[in-house]
Amino acid sequence: MAGNPDCKKQEHKMHMCALKAEGFDTKNPAKFKVMTENPQYECENCGAKARNAENLCKPVKL
Repeated sequence: MAGNPDCKKQEHKMHMCALKAEGFDTKNPAKFKVMTENPQYECENCGAKARNAENLCKPVKL
């Protein structure tokens, strides 16, 4: 599994670590920016920040 191999969630493909591992941030910078603008959560695993908790493996409210 790209990004965090310990994350077994079905929706892992939409987590920041998986998206970055697949190059989503460089292939779709505008969409990636929307997902990371005004972050409300941080991942306990990798430290990535996102607007929505569902885009992180282990989200913690900022």
